[in-house]
Amino acid sequence: MLQAFFYTSFLAFLTGSELVVALCDIPQVKRYGVAKAAVPPIIDGNIHDAAWEKAPWTDDFENILGAAVNPVSPVKIRTRAKILWDEGFIYVAAEILDPFIVANLSHIPDSGETAKTLGEAFQFGILNRTDSQQPSDQVIHEVLDVTNDVIKHPRNLWSLEWAIPWSHVSRKRDSGWPPSSGSENQSSGSRGRRRRYLLNLIDNIVFPEKYHLTWNSPPDRDVMNPQWWGTVEFLDSPTAREIVDPEYSVRYILNVLYELQRNYFESFGVYSADLTELMPNATVFRECYLEMPTIELLEDGGKFSIHLKLNESKTGHISDDRLLWFS
Repeated sequence: MLQAFFYTSFLAFLTGSELVVALCDIPQVKRYGVAKAAVPPIIDGNIHDAAWEKAPWTDDFENILGAAVNPVSPVKIRTRAKILWDEGFIYVAAEILDPFIVANLSHIPDSGETAKTLGEAFQFGILNRTDSQQPSDQVIHEVLDVTNDVIKHPRNLWSLEWAIPWSHVSRKRDSGWPPSSGSENQSSGSRGRRRRYLLNLIDNIVFPEKYHLTWNSPPDRDVMNPQWWGTVEFLDSPTAREIVDPEYSVRYILNVLYELQRNYFESFGVYSADLTELMPNATVFRECYLEMPTIELLEDGGKFSIHLKLNESKTGHISDDRLLWFS
């Protein structure tokens, strides 16, 4: 799902020496090597077929709201995923353990434009209660019984398969899509839910406790900050491997400078071309990274781009619309 948000970073609250420490000691994010599918998985909700054998599970998603906001759930709640890719699709398999999920597709709203768009754009399957009912890739048109008999006995373990066309998630860039081996993208990998014990009138009176599960747990508990999203790398091999990310520190710093530019714009109505106006301790870049970022203003300060060299052959860039790329 692609959405546009206004991002608020915890770095807006860091000043002076705290910001220096944040830039010199960058916290790492999780990484996942996406193997190339030798054979495309069959999108039927069964995530145990041979196509998924080479794809490792992610770590279990964590509740970023934590015990300070809500007590630990008294039941096992688990979310994890696998990812594969080929030239046409990104394939996602997910496993969700949750005794309080109740899926009911018996009623389709007359104005269900969102559901229709989803049904026509993506192919996905949910395992049904009986083998006689086969999942459909047009769920809006073929309603399936996934309520598992009665609401008092919901299914605990759900599995999902999703084939996402590259054309639906790409943004036109010079680098082109689909990616070649070694291409990288960032993923928040989040799942929001509320615990529901009683599916009756009391549920409308008592505010259910919140859980927000994410693959890479952000220290500021804000999943809308892309510098805390985990990184996936699309590998040309059918076997996943451990990967390192030499570009991560540059991406992180560019996101920090983006947030500082946004804060500056809110105060003065224009962006700044002076790095020391954004952060007085700008010498930290020479102390920690040797290279100094450069800022380019466009349209009388109404737009900007920031550039930071990774090495002699590659430079990272970020623009005022938060598009980040390397050249």
